[in-house]
Amino acid sequence: MSPQQERVYAGVGKLIREENFSVSLLHGVTGSGKTEIYIRLIKDALAEGKEVLFLVPEIGLTPQIIGRFSQHFEGRMGLTHSGLTENQRLKEWLRAKQGEPGLVVGTRSALFIPFSRLGLIILDEEHDSSYKQDEGFRYHARDMAIMRAKIEKAAVLLGSATPSLESTLNAKNGKFHLFHLPEREGGALLPEIIVIDMGKEWRQSSSPLTLSRPLVDAIGENLRAAHQTLILFNRRGFARSSFCLGCQKAIECPNCSVPLVYHREGKALRCHYCDLQIPLPKECPSCHEKKLTLIGSGTETVEEEIRTLFPTARVGRLDRDNLRKKGALIALLRDLRDHKLDIVIGTQMVAKGHDIPNVTLVGVLAIDSDLGLPDFRASEKTFQLLTQVAGRAGRGLHPGKVFVQSFSPNHYSIMEACAHRFEAFFEREISH
Repeated sequence: MSPQQERVYAGVGKLIREENFSVSLLHGVTGSGKTEIYIRLIKDALAEGKEVLFLVPEIGLTPQIIGRFSQHFEGRMGLTHSGLTENQRLKEWLRAKQGEPGLVVGTRSALFIPFSRLGLIILDEEHDSSYKQDEGFRYHARDMAIMRAKIEKAAVLLGSATPSLESTLNAKNGKFHLFHLPEREGGALLPEIIVIDMGKEWRQSSSPLTLSRPLVDAIGENLRAAHQTLILFNRRGFARSSFCLGCQKAIECPNCSVPLVYHREGKALRCHYCDLQIPLPKECPSCHEKKLTLIGSGTETVEEEIRTLFPTARVGRLDRDNLRKKGALIALLRDLRDHKLDIVIGTQMVAKGHDIPNVTLVGVLAIDSDLGLPDFRASEKTFQLLTQVAGRAGRGLHPGKVFVQSFSPNHYSIMEACAHRFEAFFEREISH
């Protein structure tokens, strides 16, 4: 490990040994080597006969973590998440009840595994909203993990490149112990981030394409260099709505009162809230005029554009619609790691924790579209998403570049993320 990693490892290890209960926040930039510290701390805990719970926010992150951990903890590790069958989850629950695995990796539901000698809980990407359960039995896995650790006299380590504002404030106020990893592992540099003002771009080119000319040129150069590209567009589907030019209304979901999204696969309108699905109508259900048009765009639109612009490129799409089949996510991520794909377009799933050394270019589309939502966390989520997806670039031998398309290039959440200034963003946002 680097001297910085050694200092963090020693500091957190000392707290675990000397205090019955402790909470530490590890704020390390993307690619700074947080996982190596996790591995060392897990080894120490297992050597002392303690059990460890390792939480990740998304099922999609478990294959990478399992692959990394299996080199060190083969035969001593369990896995549990909602993607497993009931029998598989029951088997892992019983193994933990008998104290077999020692280490359990899982999503938020793994918090309820019946450990008897729990000594350490690690939450990777602690800022992620997926740790919050909003339906049925409601809870936040981060807060519940801290409470469970307090009851069982265990330690908690929260890790993130973009910690939540509440965790950062708790660390600054002395409730949590704070540790920093300000530089990337192995001397790699953080990526250069270039903001494209889409207002100027649109006026100059009047292009109907979703991709700007600078980003298209950068993708072409990246393909010629045999490097990989990620494109983030946090909107599923082909068109955002089916709009009637007669009565000037979008076709809405009768349950949720939101516009139905058109998906080219299946030629259907879908609700992204209640999952209602209807065939694309030939006339408006309100005024019965045959003046329907599709407006807006999504990941399917971008995929079609890229396949048209770069017909020889190997293109994949990473979103919930494309991963409905069991094993599809693992297969796509394996193809990305093995460089069987040149370009991957996806929603926020592409931004979370994936370590692909040959990805040197990231394109970010419509990142500011969420800033107008009635959500007090809108700016925080935009900063975190932009920082996280930018962190996928340049993690190997080659430097990374990020192109951010924005109609609000001067918004502070975008400006501070592009300058890698977490502290400046925190100071401004915490007052709000």
